[in-house]
Amino acid sequence: MGVIRENALTAAFDERLMLNAAVSVAEMMLCGMTIFLLAAFRRVDRKTRRYYLAFLIVLLAYLSANLVGLLLGRNPGPEDRLLLELANYGEFIFAGVLAFIGARYMLYRVDPEGRMIWTRWGFVLLLILHLLLVNASLFTHWLYGYDAAGRYQRGALYFLSLICPGLTLLGSVALLFTHWDSFIKRERIAYSIYLLVPLAAVAAQSFIYGIYLVVHATTVATLAMCVFVLADQTEQYYSKEREAERLKVSIMLSQIQPHFLYNSLGTIQALCRSDPKTAEKAVGEFAQFLRHNMKSIETDQPILFPQELNHAKNYLALQKLRFGDDLNIVYDLECETFSLPTLTLQPLVENAVSHGIRQTESGRGTVTIRSREMEDHYELSVVDDGVGFDPEAPVATGKGSHIALPNIRNRLARVCGGSLRIVSAPGMGCTATILIPKAAPAVREARDSAPRQTKNF
Repeated sequence: MGVIRENALTAAFDERLMLNAAVSVAEMMLCGMTIFLLAAFRRVDRKTRRYYLAFLIVLLAYLSANLVGLLLGRNPGPEDRLLLELANYGEFIFAGVLAFIGARYMLYRVDPEGRMIWTRWGFVLLLILHLLLVNASLFTHWLYGYDAAGRYQRGALYFLSLICPGLTLLGSVALLFTHWDSFIKRERIAYSIYLLVPLAAVAAQSFIYGIYLVVHATTVATLAMCVFVLADQTEQYYSKEREAERLKVSIMLSQIQPHFLYNSLGTIQALCRSDPKTAEKAVGEFAQFLRHNMKSIETDQPILFPQELNHAKNYLALQKLRFGDDLNIVYDLECETFSLPTLTLQPLVENAVSHGIRQTESGRGTVTIRSREMEDHYELSVVDDGVGFDPEAPVATGKGSHIALPNIRNRLARVCGGSLRIVSAPGMGCTATILIPKAAPAVREARDSAPRQTKNF
């Protein structure tokens, strides 16, 4: 009966060993993949990424030491003794370091200015005490030791190895709950999982032998926290990107519109006395122009070319009222079934009129809007016979500068993969050409949804 019982215990031990080893291998693979994704992920703030990379690298080392201890600890040979001792030593050390990194990250989140000095040094002291205890155990075997066959055995004071990491986790929990309102809901869930699950495992590990609860609980909690935090940081990144783009459009409008608005209102005021019917028409054109500008701030989606063209026409109609025969407008449109970011054509037209034609000695000239369908892209050009400029010269910031061009380039590239090409020289006029690839999803959608047609203006 004694032999049968011993065989049954051996089989159960081997079963637990293989289960722990299989789980550790799976956790190491997940941890490695998370490290790779985090290293390549640039939408997380730099300090957060550093803390998480450090945490995951130490966690991977912790899992590796645990796996080596599992595989060599069953029947270690004399040649395995040194590696087994290193693995067990590393496992105890890494447990304390993991708790410390987590606590330092929590401090960074609640106290980025570094004012909580005593709390910071408290965590450092707990880590130092843990390291001293583990190193002392190499000689005293308080925490762990080896039997006559060289197998790992818990020491009589094993529970002491859980005290410093446990207190560090409790300190992190205290930071979380005393600064609860500093975190959004997703962060509260992530940090609660990360702190409470390992803490429960630390408490249970003192009474359970053979299943590495602290190792597995720490890994699962850390990876869960990574998923929550990375998802939150990604959402914040794109939210900031959208807000930044809306701000860019708003700034562009504030830069290119005021002088035109004042002049248009002055023109309409004069027409109210001399030609009320024309003034009424001008008010309608002006209202359409303003409506399109206000909508452009609210949307970041591309629009069909005819919509953007109508906006340019509203602008040109008002300029035509102001300058009369001095301004000639030509439309040479071969295709219209494509889309482009809102407020890309009109600023080019405004540059052609205000900074091209009106800067000549006579103040007279022609603006031509031309569209062409090429094999793999669409071309939309604004051509003027004004004063021209040097595209390679630094962009001025004062009156008369081509301030909309960088904004247009950025939005074309980001929204539809397009580009802006400028051909100009002093005294030779200017040709600004928007190139939009047919392969862009937004362009394909517009081409599929809008009927192909050609209009003569």
